[in-house]
Amino acid sequence: MSNDLIKCPKCGEVMSSAYSRCVTCGANLRGTDVSDKYEKQNEGNTPLSASGNVAIEMLKFFAWMDLVVSIIAALLIIVNNSSLYSIGLALGILLQGMLVCSLFLVIASMAVNLIAIRKNTGKQIK
Repeated sequence: MSNDLIKCPKCGEVMSSAYSRCVTCGANLRGTDVSDKYEKQNEGNTPLSASGNVAIEMLKFFAWMDLVVSIIAALLIIVNNSSLYSIGLALGILLQGMLVCSLFLVIASMAVNLIAIRKNTGKQIK
């Protein structure tokens, strides 16, 4: 990592060039010369972008697949047996699918946000 210091163009705070945003006011520091130099030095050391992360995409895929399978299972149970017990079971399976899908999508969203936070704070993993 570079030990160069840069000055925030908005508030004047002096900080390490490792940050892409000012630690005081949050101003974008990417337009400064030192920040551009830092990004070029560390190109390829950043984690995968949110859209390119395979684990996140797989989590989203399984979330939607769980919902689809739950809907199909609930419909099959209702069509094959229309007793009150079967309707309750089908509704339980449908609710389970909706809750698990929501949970997986929230976890995927949190992972995307954590990647963005790590990228914006300039903390690089080597």
